[in-house]
Amino acid sequence: FLTDYEATRKKITLETGLTMADWLVLIHLYHGNLIPSAPIHKEHYKYSFNSSASKIKMAISLLQNRGFVEKVGVSRLAKIRITALGKDKVNVIMKKYLLK
Repeated sequence: FLTDYEATRKKITLETGLTMADWLVLIHLYHGNLIPSAPIHKEHYKYSFNSSASKIKMAISLLQNRGFVEKVGVSRLAKIRITALGKDKVNVIMKKYLLK
């Protein structure tokens, strides 16, 4: 599974219109719970290749604009969660590229 995933990461980003940071945010939020956005990079993807706090923050903003993520609250106290559209996007990607 891991070698297939590594081999298809670039293909996923090229064919889906998502950046790797977008993908990391979507799979992190897939469980559907409201969570604070700050720990996504700091606690989970700090050492991930092609990931930085600014890329994750930008990804969250872009995913929110595209309807894949919703923000609840304001400022630093805001929490985010994946939407049904975001879950559908993850499911399509998983079926097409990863669960062969």
